[in-house]
Parts: sequence; structure tokens; C-alpha cells
Amino acid sequence: MDEERRTIIINEIKYWKKNQLLPEHYCNFLLMLYTEGEEIPEEEQKKKQFSNVIVLLIGFLALFSTFLIIYFTSFPLPLQIIVFLGIVCVVISAMLYVRARDLIIFHILLSILLLISLMASIHIVYFLLESSSAVIGTIAIHCMIWFIIGFYYQLVYLKWAGPIGFLFAVFFYWFS
Repeated sequence: MDEERRTIIINEIKYWKKNQLLPEHYCNFLLMLYTEGEEIPEEEQKKKQFSNVIVLLIGFLALFSTFLIIYFTSFPLPLQIIVFLGIVCVVISAMLYVRARDLIIFHILLSILLLISLMASIHIVYFLLESSSAVIGTIAIHCMIWFIIGFYYQLVYLKWAGPIGFLFAVFFYWFS
């Protein structure tokens, strides 16, 4: 179909939708048909943006909750581990929810998940062993895992964060 003709048809359908000459779901169907799925109706776009904000809020609340549990509570260690696992499950669920819709939010949630697992494992290792060497080893292991994930999935930020964090861990091990 000629591009000029397609533009005219799309504008007509938008006019019909705006003036309610056809039911809204018919107009949405026709818009998707003539734009070949490129145009998302405004209502769906607003819902998507709102759900993305909610998912991001859940991720940052999970990170903040982990920080609060580590530094401002006196829960016994088994309860802390259960809460950490619950927080990790919530973040993974949020990641699975946005995985195909918004890659930027997916990567933000992945970063939050990796930070939560790092903070929780450092806290647990220090609580159990009370050794700075064990904590540095935990950090080094996490950084190696980040590099492997970054290399496997071609994630540049993890390819850089892994080795830099590993070098910092080795540096602090040698000079502490």
C-alpha cells in the first residue's frame, strides 16, 4: 500500500476514535492493522508506563528493605535469610514481568538483584565467620559471577563491574 494512502487512513481512524464514530476497540484494531503493530493506543501506553513505574518502585523498595534489614534490625540470622530469599523472589518476579516489554527496566532490576545478593551474602558471611578475608572472598566471587554473566549475555556493564570489583577486592585483601 502506498505510504501516503496509509497515512490518510491512519489519520481517519484516529479521527473516528477521537470523535467516537466507531467503538474504541474497533479503532484500536484498525490502527494496529494499518500501522503493522507499531502504534500503541494511548491508554495502553499509559498503563505500560504506570506498571513500569510500579515495578521500578518495587525494585528500589526491595533494595532499601535489604539495607534496612542488614543495618537496622536485630532479626535472627535464619529469619534474615528467609526475608532475603523472599526479596530476591520478588525482584525475580518483577524481572520476569517486564522482561519482554522493557529492557531498560529489566537491566535495572537485574542490577538491583545482583546488589541485593551481594549485600545479603556479605552480611551472612560476616555474621557466620566474622572474618574480613571471607568477606573479601565473597565479594571477589560475586564479581567473577558478574563477569561471567556479562560475558555470557553480552552485558557491557557487568563485563566492566566484575573485573573492577574483583581488582578492588584483591587490592583490599593485599593491603588489609
